[in-house]
Amino acid sequence: MTTAVASTRIITALNDTVAWRATTGPCPETAASPEYTLDGGLTWTSTNATGPTGITALQSITVEDDGIASMIGLSGEGCSPEFIKTFIAGDNYRSYPDQLDDAWIIDPADRSVFQTAGGEIAAPCAEVIAVAPRDSSSAAVLCAEQTLFITDDSAATWSDPVPISGAVNLSVAETGYRIATVGKAECAGVQLSTLSAEGVIVVTSCVDDERSASELSSSIGISEVDGALWVWVGDIVKKSLDGGATWES
Repeated sequence: MTTAVASTRIITALNDTVAWRATTGPCPETAASPEYTLDGGLTWTSTNATGPTGITALQSITVEDDGIASMIGLSGEGCSPEFIKTFIAGDNYRSYPDQLDDAWIIDPADRSVFQTAGGEIAAPCAEVIAVAPRDSSSAAVLCAEQTLFITDDSAATWSDPVPISGAVNLSVAETGYRIATVGKAECAGVQLSTLSAEGVIVVTSCVDDERSASELSSSIGISEVDGALWVWVGDIVKKSLDGGATWES
């Protein structure tokens, strides 16, 4: 069976002009240097989150306003979960430990366990590689064996597994979840699909890329909000305002 690995790309959009992104990797070696754009991805401004907080290896980004963003990563000492936030577009960051209580956190050291609003919970598979929280009780998780599970009760119960060949990342969509897959004969690059609440998968678009599936698999980030679909593939960020029919880069 083909297995997938966690992506090194995180991107989260606020709308069609504002987004934050970061690369990630092992703790504590990977510094947290998130970047943001205010012009639809034309330019990116780098920030330093590790310096003021000691955080490393970012795991997720949440964007609340043009200059307000929060992130979950791992502390430089001990690699325990850490929640940080900036209110001034990354000019400074502070830690807010109490905010971890409402977060969904994958433990990279043991991907069979993650933290939810209800506490530490066993995952529905041996290795979760991505989690897409809709709110404090609802989320989808993608597992290394390329199956997807959904919960609506803070991981007390899970849906039946949904096998998705080639799946490497996912995000919340306006309805359901957006899934990125590689290695599809009909798409030379990254194929995007949606999974509805009823479990129906619909292929929506293809982001062309000449690299092989193995080269692409760990370097894809996706985010969708208010009709804007952002995809980060390798070093290139593309954006679509029509569900993936056309792309801007």
